[in-house]
Amino acid sequence: MAASTPLPLHDSRDRWPLWLFCLLAAPLLVNRLGPEFLDADTLLSSLMSTQKVTLFYWGQERLANVLPFMLAPVTDLARNQWLQMTANAAAYLLLLEALTHVACQLDDAPPPRLYRHVLFALLVALPFLFLRPFALYQFTVAAQPYSLSFLCLTWAALAWRRRVEQPLFWVACGPALVVAVGLNPAVLLLVVALVAWQHRAGKGRGWIGFFVLTLSIFVVWTFLSVTYPLRSPASFMTFAPQGVPAALRASAGEIAHEALRLRVVALGGIAVTVAWPQLGLQQRRATLSAIALGFVWSLFFLTNLWVQRNSAAFRYFMPLIFAPVVCTALALAHLCFQRRTVWRARVVLLASTLVFAGFCVRPWTPLASYHLFRPARTPLATAQRHQIRYFAGDYWTVWPVIFQLRLQGHDALGAFSRGIAMQAEIMAALHKDQIVQPRTLAQCISKPLPTCQEQLEKVTRTSWRLADVPPEGESIFLTPATPPL
Repeated sequence: MAASTPLPLHDSRDRWPLWLFCLLAAPLLVNRLGPEFLDADTLLSSLMSTQKVTLFYWGQERLANVLPFMLAPVTDLARNQWLQMTANAAAYLLLLEALTHVACQLDDAPPPRLYRHVLFALLVALPFLFLRPFALYQFTVAAQPYSLSFLCLTWAALAWRRRVEQPLFWVACGPALVVAVGLNPAVLLLVVALVAWQHRAGKGRGWIGFFVLTLSIFVVWTFLSVTYPLRSPASFMTFAPQGVPAALRASAGEIAHEALRLRVVALGGIAVTVAWPQLGLQQRRATLSAIALGFVWSLFFLTNLWVQRNSAAFRYFMPLIFAPVVCTALALAHLCFQRRTVWRARVVLLASTLVFAGFCVRPWTPLASYHLFRPARTPLATAQRHQIRYFAGDYWTVWPVIFQLRLQGHDALGAFSRGIAMQAEIMAALHKDQIVQPRTLAQCISKPLPTCQEQLEKVTRTSWRLADVPPEGESIFLTPATPPL
């Protein structure tokens, strides 16, 4: 890590510029990835936040509603949605900064300040080259728990490490772990790996308490999950080892064709191979540990029934997908400082900046122009024409319709699927509407009549029949088959 001229060693002040970059760059990520890839799952976060914040994501017993709860005071739906996406993107970038900080602790002697900046720049830029845009969206802007849970876990571990010299870090450690485990119970695996790493370094005794604290929080969240009334059909705590071969095939195909650019990953492997002889012992261990942890994490998730029923989508395997990114970044950062010169580092820093700018700098796109809302234009116009309040049908189309109607001030309700979380409110509204209106309609979008009848009856506990209103496009209309009590 030596340079031809003395370079100041990093201190805590070196992190502030990177934190500032994370906050300023997050909206750029949203503006680049959101317009093309925003989906109903992410859209639902703002609907939960502005309607009813439950303990977990609507319709399941996992993924604690941290951001919807924090942003509940923001009642403007569009602003709430933008803030949630920006918070997700900021959490992703801050996670990369936290990993940079951890990597800088691997050497016995602190590396130069420029090394920290180069490594962070590589961690930011390489995912744009290694990952396909949709995969990058899933890990940055989408309402997925991984970046935020990993960030909170990393912060908790760093706080635990400094608890002796600064006792106030005890206060920060607990809440960070509560959020991390509530969002993603599987972080317990990472804690086990961390304690094993510290034990190998001869510091395991000081981290037993961290494991016990995490395990205690995990037990509490598990109890809340298994006793939660709004459970999903397949519990996240159910495992099916017999389904691993099929899930492995599905996940391999997803990662190879939907997530990673394998040729670029191969080039990263070459960089790691070239740098390997020059890497320090701790850096080699970190590289091998990142790869091993990615595979162990993936094997654990492949046995999960929830993951299997969701086609083993690549989003569940973030540690494995980002392992080549982290390893390549470590290798390239190390190569930049060989032969007592820093010009390579400055070139890499400039190139990484250009990669980020080239990918993210785009004209501003308003939320109303996002691609997600295009297929919803026809059913939206139909709903406005008939003044529909209740909806059922295709998950990916109905929620964008509801979002736009609520954005316009209409009290649209999703009486299907994840809308079961609003069951009491929907039943009360339906009862009132049946009394004061001569005709109450529900709009079924892009699904057959029996499917929508089943969805509506499950949520409203009322029988529905086909209404005497002609179908329009992909929409059919239903009305309650029984009068109000």
